[in-house]
Amino acid sequence: MIVDVATDPALTSSFKLQASSFPLAVSFITPGLAIGGLLLAAVPIVIHLLNRRRFKTVEFAAMRFVLEAMRRNRRRLQFESWLLLAMRCLLISCIGIGLARPLGCDNAFAGVAGRDRTLHLVVLDNSGSTQAITGDTTVVDQLRSVAVAVLEQAERTDARVAAFAASAPAGDLVPEPTFDLAAAADVLMSLPTTSLETDLAGAVARAIDAAEFAEPGERIVLHVLSDLAADAVADPRLESASGVVSERFDEVRLYRPTGDTPVNTAVLAVGPEERLVRRGFDVPIVATLAGTGSTDVAWSVSGTTIDRRPIAIAPEGTEVAAESQVADALEDGIARVVSLSLVNADDALAADDERFTVVERVAALPTLVVEGTSAADGPGETRSLLSVALSPGGAGYVDVRQITGLELPDTRLDAYEAVVLSDVGGIDDASAGRLATFVEGGATLLVWLGSDVSVGNYAASLLPRGLLPGTLVRQIAADAATDNDIGLVAFDFDPNQAHPFLEAFAGVDQTGLEAPLFRRYWQIEPAETSDVVLQFAGTMDPAVLVHRLGEGQVVTVATSADDPAWTLLPLLDNFPAFVHELFRNAVGAAGGGTAWQERIAGERLVVPPSVQLPPGVVPQLLGGTTPIRLERRLTKGPPTWVSPPLAEVGSFELVAGDVRLPVVVNFPSVESDLTPADDGTLRTIFGDDVVLLDAAETTGETLAASEDGSDWGWMLLMLGLTLAAGEVAYAAFLGRRRG
Repeated sequence: MIVDVATDPALTSSFKLQASSFPLAVSFITPGLAIGGLLLAAVPIVIHLLNRRRFKTVEFAAMRFVLEAMRRNRRRLQFESWLLLAMRCLLISCIGIGLARPLGCDNAFAGVAGRDRTLHLVVLDNSGSTQAITGDTTVVDQLRSVAVAVLEQAERTDARVAAFAASAPAGDLVPEPTFDLAAAADVLMSLPTTSLETDLAGAVARAIDAAEFAEPGERIVLHVLSDLAADAVADPRLESASGVVSERFDEVRLYRPTGDTPVNTAVLAVGPEERLVRRGFDVPIVATLAGTGSTDVAWSVSGTTIDRRPIAIAPEGTEVAAESQVADALEDGIARVVSLSLVNADDALAADDERFTVVERVAALPTLVVEGTSAADGPGETRSLLSVALSPGGAGYVDVRQITGLELPDTRLDAYEAVVLSDVGGIDDASAGRLATFVEGGATLLVWLGSDVSVGNYAASLLPRGLLPGTLVRQIAADAATDNDIGLVAFDFDPNQAHPFLEAFAGVDQTGLEAPLFRRYWQIEPAETSDVVLQFAGTMDPAVLVHRLGEGQVVTVATSADDPAWTLLPLLDNFPAFVHELFRNAVGAAGGGTAWQERIAGERLVVPPSVQLPPGVVPQLLGGTTPIRLERRLTKGPPTWVSPPLAEVGSFELVAGDVRLPVVVNFPSVESDLTPADDGTLRTIFGDDVVLLDAAETTGETLAASEDGSDWGWMLLMLGLTLAAGEVAYAAFLGRRRG
């Protein structure tokens, strides 16, 4: 949900600043007292005038000599009277103005005292977590009120302001310091609340860059207006910049929402336990909830509620599995939006009470098997052992097409979800480029190495494009690498410590994978980004490796799939299960065909080349506030379509001609944790001298009063007391002398 405060009169009218070339140097916290003091200062004058009219002058002979003496002392008496009157007027004025607490007097005397203006750098958090309700308002409304107070302080002291947004990615609101506070106020008050992650580190980095605009001697104050959630503050970038923050800014002020930490219940994740949902396999759809208390949960498929029931959420989190009727509502080969929502949940943040996933039960997963030896795909032709293992009898969820390496340059890849290279000697440069684009778009590549593999070709074509997990070193003969007499090497496989890619074999004895099976293999020097699934026993050379390339996955097996001179693996009863475990986990990790349809707020939608969109039609994303047009991105392979960053959360539809595909955008789960960072962590990052303030208790007056030396009320009160003492003493002196 995006809230645009520019359309809310209650917010837009709460702050109005007029830019002025002649800023007021002095203002008052309680201006009424200042006015009252000035009015009361007229009382002694009125009394003086009234006293002059009380007496009537009567001439008589005995007064002639007295009047003559008074005429000689008239000037002195008048001076003494006017001085006493001035002291009384000034006394009352000082007390009244002092009680009004004048602010900003330091700027009135800046030229004399040599003090310069202040540069205020404002970081305003408008990320997803600021939608939380605290007390009678939202966090972001409290923070906007603080932004108003900072601008009021800046206007009072004739300061400059720059501002930055702290939702990912951090952005410029007022990138360069300005005296135009009215324009800055418009920008800050119209900043919408988003469902994006917090990028506090990025916003602080922008503020550090803006500090370079400070004039010589200008004081720099950083204002961080955020809920300061622990996850956002724990950003390593923020911790690494801690030294720069304390060095670059004269003062750092952190404004936190006032009140206790809001209680939040959230749906953190939802989806099938296996990304690759296969026909004929029971794959539960589960959701993870966080929070406390009881609530109703509702499972929906394509917007229709299928199941609703109450549930109690444990403090450590709760996992909820969909009932069978949810899976029954799915159809083979059709992508559906499945969601779990909290019904009438009494929590602070409503944006994370529903989460979506796209589930497509695969009817036939198109897979291209490229054989290094002669092979074909027609009737009566021989199918490789690998093709048979993937699709026994030509049935199952994997739809295999088998070709030779010579046919690869003329074969389109965007019609397939996965490509398998089995002992292919070499790949031409153009085909290698298409393979890289294919995998980066979210597809899967499985590479089985064998005797025909050309080290030079693979190093020149596949390795630079990230299609290999590392460098091919040399072929290893098992009889030379081991001490046994049978000339075979086995996998170093422990069922109690099985890699997730071999989950089906975890905890299972006598799988056959621990038996000596391999006569030869390729020694691979893995890259740091590669994950070793299996090793060869004795040598501990990698046997199976996996690594990510773009949105896709690459699995590499260091031996042949069906060459008896290299391996006996196909003789195992579990050979098809082994192949399928590698295949389904690789395809599942790469997305299983639907991962590209699930985005987190702030991410872009990238349509993989395997999705067949009609030519000449610009796809659009419908269902949000406004339609979103995708842009064409040209690559060496087939063009792909890319959206701008998606800010709205919900269920949408990608439309291109007759093609209509579901797309979902979810609230970032990291924003659901509203736990604030502790004071110690904040002081570690922002410095021991950081000022921690409550947002709801911050106004322009309290900020101005906190300025060192700007509140001169105490000086005026002291002056008033001094004048009172002086007036009493002077009046007594005059009374004795005249008496």
